Amino acid sequence: MRKVIITVTLLSLFIFALTGCGVTSQKNDATSGESEQNKQSETTTKEQSKEHEAKKYYFTANEGGSISKIDLKTNKVVSTIKVDGAVHNVQVSPDGKILGATLVPEMQHGNNHSMEMKGMAVFIIQKQTN
Repeated sequence: MRKVIITVTLLSLFIFALTGCGVTSQKNDATSGESEQNKQSETTTKEQSKEHEAKKYYFTANEGGSISKIDLKTNKVVSTIKVDGAVHNVQVSPDGKILGATLVPEMQHGNNHSMEMKGMAVFIIQKQTN
C-alpha cells in the first residue's frame, strides 16, 4: 500500500512539474509573437505617418459654399469644389479616397415667417491618388 501511495505522489509531482514547464514555454512563445507583432505595427505606423504627411488635407469654407483641397506642405489651395449652399462636417475616409460632407442649401422662407432648411449628404470619390 505504501508503494502505491509513493508512486501516485511521485506521478502527481511529475505531472505538476511538467504542466508548469509547458505553461512557461507557451508564455514565452506568446511573448515573442507579441514582440514581433509590436515591431511590425511600429513599422506600419511609421510608414503610415510618412504617407499621411504626404497626403492632402480637405478644408471647407462654410461661408463660401465650397470645399477646398489644401496641400499641407505648401499650405496652398490645390483645387476647389463649388456647391450651392453651405458645406459643413467635411470628413475624409482613412484611405483618403472618399470625402463626405453635409450640404445645406440656402434657407427658404415659408408661411408664417417659418424657415425650412433641408440638408443632404454629399460623397465625393477620388479616383486618382493625388
